[in-house]
Amino acid sequence: MTKKEQQILIDDEKESCSIGDKEGKNQILMDFKGGEITIKAENKISLSAGNVTAELDGKGKSLNQKADKIGIKAANSMELEGSSKAVLKGGMLQLSGIEILTTEEWKKLIDS
Repeated sequence: MTKKEQQILIDDEKESCSIGDKEGKNQILMDFKGGEITIKAENKISLSAGNVTAELDGKGKSLNQKADKIGIKAANSMELEGSSKAVLKGGMLQLSGIEILTTEEWKKLIDS
């Protein structure tokens, strides 16, 4: 522990390591045995590698990612939802699937 009560704790018994402030609002927790790393910040977490960035903004309640290419793949199903608005933009937009339904077609299918 430092003079201002910031901590670095290595626990051989629990096979873990933690770095944090005295209030526990900002922490990095590493569970070596469980293979888990948790990063917690009161306001913002930023990750960057070259020109790729990801920002978790706790105050703005947002997740922002920037890269030349972003891929998302689900093995089974995927759901994207915006409670008030969802926007999908692109210079070229391609939508593909075995069957693509319009909103009206989807409603009819559900109501039947």
